[in-house]
Amino acid sequence: MNIISINTASRYCSVSVSLSDNLEETIQSESTLSHSSELAVNVKNLIDKHNLKAEDLDFIIVNIGPGSFTGLRIGVSFAKGLSMSHNIPIVPINSFDIILNKLNLELKSFFICIHSHKNYAYAQRYDDRNKTDSPKLINLDEKYNYPIYLVGLDTDSTDRFNHVSFNSADLLEIGKTNIQKNATNNLSSIRPLYIDYK
Repeated sequence: MNIISINTASRYCSVSVSLSDNLEETIQSESTLSHSSELAVNVKNLIDKHNLKAEDLDFIIVNIGPGSFTGLRIGVSFAKGLSMSHNIPIVPINSFDIILNKLNLELKSFFICIHSHKNYAYAQRYDDRNKTDSPKLINLDEKYNYPIYLVGLDTDSTDRFNHVSFNSADLLEIGKTNIQKNATNNLSSIRPLYIDYK
């Protein structure tokens, strides 16, 4: 299978490809928040490099968030456009599941958090690797009784958080294992995951 993965939830736009011969490659932007100018270019460069055409792609894996508000709109819209033009199924994956898959934790309880703004983060609590409730916005200045695995806060000088990162290669890894369950051509069902400020 020829698969492309798109991550625009982070500050750096990244695109990965997995080919039928098991070759994988990733392009990550060097500039922050350059999603609108670099996403289409990087996708084209990646498929051109491996002598592919868009219609040669079997699946598009896309991160639906949470993450950068504008970045998610750009990434999900691009994936939908590519899907519609060439009838390619999309595999939507959320940021929390990407990080959970990457960490492979055996802790009883913990939070996975994605920095939103100032001292706030989108948070998902887990017990035994199972989600306990819906994700919510939390204040990182408050004290919590569980370890916090945090993406995107580069200025933290404390040891309160376990800092992690991810890109389209991590998205590709979990996406390939979820193709049978999540792949769809129903584009209206694919929306960015936004979390209300409550």
